[in-house]
Amino acid sequence: MRFLREPLLHFLLLGAALFIIFFAWTSKPTARIVISPSQVEQLTKNFTAEWQRPPTAAELKDLVQDYILTEAYRREAVARGLDRDDPVIRDRLRMKMEFLAEGALHQADPTEAELQTYLQTHAADYRGDAHYTFTQIYLDPARHNDHLQRDAAELLARLKQPDAKADTIAGDPCLQERTFKNASTADVIRAFGDDFARALDRLPMNAWQGPITSSLGEHLVLLTTRIPGHEPTLAEVRDLVRKDLVEERRQAARVQFEHDMLQRYPAEIHWPPPATQASTPAATGPAATGGAR
Repeated sequence: MRFLREPLLHFLLLGAALFIIFFAWTSKPTARIVISPSQVEQLTKNFTAEWQRPPTAAELKDLVQDYILTEAYRREAVARGLDRDDPVIRDRLRMKMEFLAEGALHQADPTEAELQTYLQTHAADYRGDAHYTFTQIYLDPARHNDHLQRDAAELLARLKQPDAKADTIAGDPCLQERTFKNASTADVIRAFGDDFARALDRLPMNAWQGPITSSLGEHLVLLTTRIPGHEPTLAEVRDLVRKDLVEERRQAARVQFEHDMLQRYPAEIHWPPPATQASTPAATGPAATGGAR
């Protein structure tokens, strides 16, 4: 039959087939959107928290219908893959998964023994500041140039003389006071830096020493009082120790979750050719395999 060979007939048949396929796909049964009593209660609580009153029956009906519409949109968007390349959605999902991961390995409240062990292991983090009383004479590196060590040694020798009077030896102008009384470790660090504060813990008492390096330059120092930092008991810092221990466990749970998750989703990275990139980012972690496999 000639009409079977007509191009128009072939086009119409193809169009009909595509229509049937599309109708069958869009009409296929899907999972029902079920609204549970707890979800209705949550919608009611959210409305009440925002408006300081419970919703009316009509408002609650609208809330439920809007929830259903939003869920339908979500399912349709996921079905069409619209969530796959959206950075906002990806970041939001990551945040929610991190929240779940940190609670995945829920730990019981730490016991007294665990708190005590944690305090002993991290004693330096809870130790109270030491306190110092000292006098310092400053030597400015810019003024002494290559003669700094020689000038410091000569000045130190003068200070160690039996009849020496420190208040008659000026040294160089300094931004900080010459004498510090009962200064805490934090005070010393703010004035002279970490290295200077650590040096005070090693200095002999009641004898001029130096030069001691600070963030400003060099100093000759006479330390007259050193009160060691206080070692607190668990009773004094229990709340802080508990907070830190729980946070450490929470972070460990998230790290373990991420490690296990990346084992289930191994990554394959195809770096661009060297000629087309300025530099190749450093690959770290289980997800970076360092090239195509």
